[in-house]
Amino acid sequence: MNTETVPRERIGGGYSRSQRLVETAGVVSFFVVEALMIARLTRVAHAWWLGPVGVCAFVLAALLADLISGLVHWGCDTWGRVETPVLGKAFIRQFREHHVDPDEINRHDFVETNGTNAALAILPLAVTGSLAFDLAHPTVVSWGLQIGGMGTAFFVTFTSQAHKWAHAPSVHPVVAWMQRHGLVLSRAHHDVHHLAPHEHNYAITGGWVDAVLERVGFFRRFEALITKLTGIPPRLHGP
Repeated sequence: MNTETVPRERIGGGYSRSQRLVETAGVVSFFVVEALMIARLTRVAHAWWLGPVGVCAFVLAALLADLISGLVHWGCDTWGRVETPVLGKAFIRQFREHHVDPDEINRHDFVETNGTNAALAILPLAVTGSLAFDLAHPTVVSWGLQIGGMGTAFFVTFTSQAHKWAHAPSVHPVVAWMQRHGLVLSRAHHDVHHLAPHEHNYAITGGWVDAVLERVGFFRRFEALITKLTGIPPRLHGP
């Protein structure tokens, strides 16, 4: 028998129908809400500083999303098990599976790749939408928060797609150019994480914050603090 044609049993039962439904709803909701919020901002009163402030806020949003991706990735790699209630199947499973079979991500379609993050991105959109913002009289702070919140939601949703591109055997030339110039996560940068025991370069949006976090030993210090407070050592789990 040609074993290459036999699908490998996926950790924790794999991708469930209920998770598929939730993630499909998350993707649709994210794009609808983000589009409506962008359309609203097109009606803002013109001011010369909108562009520069918007660009700065968008860049900061990208860095924040990269940091969030690193924290979530580290948390799911380091603590808990696939059997952990709620978080196990929704988050931890896919990270543990990814270490066992890094190419599994290339077999995910758009919804499975981005659905969890899109659902999570509704939170920064909801917070941003709840903030006071006067279209007729925008302020630097209120405009920055609007662009920053929407940018964070976008980059949080985009994170798993960037991660998938870093594992893809080939990508669109535009994506390849972005990877070479550090605008999205590159294969070379992410390959460092896949060297056992998988304890470095956790950020997977662009990997932009990894250098700083590695330099200060952020994750090892955080692990030591958690162990000191709880008595639970890191990576006390199976695959």
